[in-house]
Amino acid sequence: EAQSASNALYNALASAVCTTDLTGQDLGGLTLTPGVYCFSTSAQLTGTLTLDGLGNPNSHFIFQIGSTLTTASASSVNLLNGAGGCSVFWQIGSSATFGAGTTFVGDVLAQASITMVTGSSLSGRAVALTGAVTLDNSTVAVPPNTSADWNNYGVGWPGTLGVPTLQLDGAPVLGSVRQLIVGNSRGSMTFSCLLWGADAAVIPT
Repeated sequence: EAQSASNALYNALASAVCTTDLTGQDLGGLTLTPGVYCFSTSAQLTGTLTLDGLGNPNSHFIFQIGSTLTTASASSVNLLNGAGGCSVFWQIGSSATFGAGTTFVGDVLAQASITMVTGSSLSGRAVALTGAVTLDNSTVAVPPNTSADWNNYGVGWPGTLGVPTLQLDGAPVLGSVRQLIVGNSRGSMTFSCLLWGADAAVIPT
């Protein structure tokens, strides 16, 4: 079921109409507004990519990459003006490799494998359709909705002021979707989270 849903999302992203062709350009140093960006072959991020939501919390960014996505060490994706990690999608024709210390954002769906080198982090989901998701002292975390102000979440409420509790609805199982319950004594929010690899996944504890 998880693989079927992942394939469906991958195909939907691949079929989106490209609005800007960035083939041959490094994503580093660019500031992009909502849209569908495509690379006919590989894509590279060296430095910082800025995504500007233009004040619209419902803005979306889709990146269609024909072959590989590679980031240099210490590269990053910066969100501005309402852009949210839940609205950034990367559809990759083969594999993605995140360099050491990279701070990345968005749902990454790769046809083959995803490799996260030491110290890299992803705020989003990592999905490898036919290969492995490999993490080497790296982290993957599902971002909250942009409408949730976590700095004020719980202020004035009993319990953890401004720091929500996090709980999965079950033990992590390769190839499954779990619910991440975020809450405190006054309520909770629930997000679906997925970390899936067809071959294997190394998940830090």
